Amino acid sequence: MTSEKFQILSKNDFGMYWSAQISPLMASLLAECYTKDIEKRYNVGFEEVIVFSNGSKCTCYLSHADRKKFAGYVINKFVKNLKELCNIIKVKANQLLDFCEKVKASPSRDNYYKFKEMFLDYNFYHIVPRHLADFLEPEILKPYLQELSDIRIYVEKLHYQLDIFLLETLSNLFNINKDNVLKHTFQEIESALLNNDNLSDSFMKEFTDFCIISKKESFEKINNEKAKEIYSELNKVVDTSELKGTIAFGGKIIGRAKIVLDPSRTNNFNAGDILVTEMTRPEYVHLINKSSAVITDGGGTLCHAAIVARELKKPCIIGTKIATKILKDGDLVEVDADSGIIKIIKKEG
Repeated sequence: MTSEKFQILSKNDFGMYWSAQISPLMASLLAECYTKDIEKRYNVGFEEVIVFSNGSKCTCYLSHADRKKFAGYVINKFVKNLKELCNIIKVKANQLLDFCEKVKASPSRDNYYKFKEMFLDYNFYHIVPRHLADFLEPEILKPYLQELSDIRIYVEKLHYQLDIFLLETLSNLFNINKDNVLKHTFQEIESALLNNDNLSDSFMKEFTDFCIISKKESFEKINNEKAKEIYSELNKVVDTSELKGTIAFGGKIIGRAKIVLDPSRTNNFNAGDILVTEMTRPEYVHLINKSSAVITDGGGTLCHAAIVARELKKPCIIGTKIATKILKDGDLVEVDADSGIIKIIKKEG
């Protein structure tokens, strides 16, 4: 994909939708699900999905226009049966995990394809609540918010467990190093299965960063410096002293910003600091507990940060897109989570 072509696409209002410590293999399966399989089920899908991997996590970007279109469809389809939807997600998640547990000692092509079939069936329902919640009228959403949040938390670690299943199954099928098997894309895996080819360990040492661009008519994997270039273009920012985002939980606080991109490296995070990150995951909970407020680049009503902030009653603004790029460690900021506005009072240094 050329940089010029991407410039046109980036004007389509792409925003960070999720960030998780899942494998490129799982992320590539989700990306193709958005652009191909979802439309087969619902007759409305996504024109394009962009996923970045830096070796430790994968981050997915979706177009706001695509999300709004899809949300309009699933709201009409599921809004009258949200409790039933939550139950379906739970049942299908349990069935998928039970299957993985049952066959994990018997890796085979048939078990891989059965897994994929069950995963897609689960994911058709799993993706609905987050899109629905972000676009549903608040008064309609309110009675179901807790139940939707609960099912979101219930399946929080599902993809990590599925990664483990795929790791064992595919490393045995291809006799490949376990550290490398999950770095392949789902398309590479299926091409090898179809053609009875082996997967190579050697090329995996050549890159750590890559970008997956999935569209209805194509799928592209871009490595290293070109992937970083696309990421930079997608995340261009204009310097500003005021940020806006979506209110996850109200409140107003003034404090020092602390940027955390890796929750395992937080020796200088002090009680009362304002947590600023791309998106939170379960390993961020101890930091949210210590923080006075939370700010994220991405996320929606049912993202991890929003759910935990509501539980802990912490002021929280999500979906700022650029908070981690604009704010610096030590900046004195005002988080007005009643209006969704963050103001820089004093720059550090």
